[in-house]
Amino acid sequence: MGTVNGMSGAASELCRKNADTTLTTLVAAVVTDVNSNAVVDGTAVLFSITGPNVGAVINSPSQTNTDPPCNVTNFVAQCGFPVANQHGVAHTCITYPAAQDGTSRTVNGMAGAASDSQPITLPAAPTNVPTPTATP
Repeated sequence: MGTVNGMSGAASELCRKNADTTLTTLVAAVVTDVNSNAVVDGTAVLFSITGPNVGAVINSPSQTNTDPPCNVTNFVAQCGFPVANQHGVAHTCITYPAAQDGTSRTVNGMAGAASDSQPITLPAAPTNVPTPTATP
């Protein structure tokens, strides 16, 4: 594969409840070379947030086809989908106060010379899911 050429991002419309008053949602970036092929596994992607990010935190950096740099253990139970590693895809998480659901942020991603910015709306907490408890 060649150098990083393109990148596009998307945020999940689902999130998980944390053991405190925060929520976490998943963000993915698809990273390709000049021929639109997935970049090599382990390609670094730097994520950031712009907008009123009071209390919102994004985990960065991440890498393609590796586990996100955040705990996604409860996503299957709470959101109904696993976080699957894929060639050319880097995942990360945004954790934010539950009171900020429905507010907008811009997620920025950069890998090599490629970058992309996508507006997202922070999703509300899943319904009918027990709140996890903190483990001492």
